[in-house]
Amino acid sequence: MGDQHFALISGGHDSAVAAHKAMTDGPADRLLYLDTGTGMDKNREYIERYADHFGWYLYTIRTKENYEELVKKYGFPGPSKHVWFYQYLKERQIGDLATLVGTEQDLHCWTGVHKAESVQRMKRVEDEQEDQSGRWTWHAPCAEWSQSDFDAYFESHDIPTNELW
Repeated sequence: MGDQHFALISGGHDSAVAAHKAMTDGPADRLLYLDTGTGMDKNREYIERYADHFGWYLYTIRTKENYEELVKKYGFPGPSKHVWFYQYLKERQIGDLATLVGTEQDLHCWTGVHKAESVQRMKRVEDEQEDQSGRWTWHAPCAEWSQSDFDAYFESHDIPTNELW
């Protein structure tokens, strides 16, 4: 069946641009929204409208974890706990997807992360890298872009606007 390529979309500006680029330039052929249970309904509605606008398949994976219960157990997710919350709310869902894809195919996840976002991201974002478990490959098609590159791409393509921006 071949490798499986998903463009991740969160509803944010950079995510919408990177997903569009991954879907139109290839090889991503479907969108993936990781529903952490912490977002607003309007954001989920935007993602659905975005997928419908382009006629793209949208897959949504909801976390099995409850954010409020995690906060009660570990406290609010400051910098020292970010990795834990990321693992609970997002990484496990991608792991579930990797299990569904199976060992006969490779899972590829296309994201909107870029080095200009923060000093921390500048140190670790690469165009392509395997996740720590080796079960999927991350792709950052806009890794070297500046915010003005994202803005210019957005303006030159027919990408819907999220009213929450």
